[in-house]
Amino acid sequence: MPEGGAELLQLFSKSYLKLNTALAERAPWTLAHQDYRVENMLFGNAENDEVTVIDWQGIGRGPGVYDLAYLLGGSMETELRRENERDLVVAYHTELCSNGVEGYSLDSLWADYGFAHLIGGWLPLSLLEERSI
Repeated sequence: MPEGGAELLQLFSKSYLKLNTALAERAPWTLAHQDYRVENMLFGNAENDEVTVIDWQGIGRGPGVYDLAYLLGGSMETELRRENERDLVVAYHTELCSNGVEGYSLDSLWADYGFAHLIGGWLPLSLLEERSI
């Protein structure tokens, strides 16, 4: 772990539950995969754009924005994500609204997306600490 990493992890660990609770209270809930990344997706061929999502062992109810942040943050190169992130989040918001989610503004989604990135980033850090013990 990089110098100062253990201290940062301890500080973040103290806030993890608060962040998780804040996100859970703010964002609309749905069926959440909770490990939604490209490695857990099977893609069709050129004539078939269907995607099959696998590895549902962590399934639960929770804010869907967590899966979105986990996918974009963990499955895209940083520059590619930065170039496309706004359009992808707007498209996600459009789909939410067209499927019956009401009263959830794009600004709220952006804030929750930031929370979700913090929460999703905690797991890999915690695994580093466990391995170093």
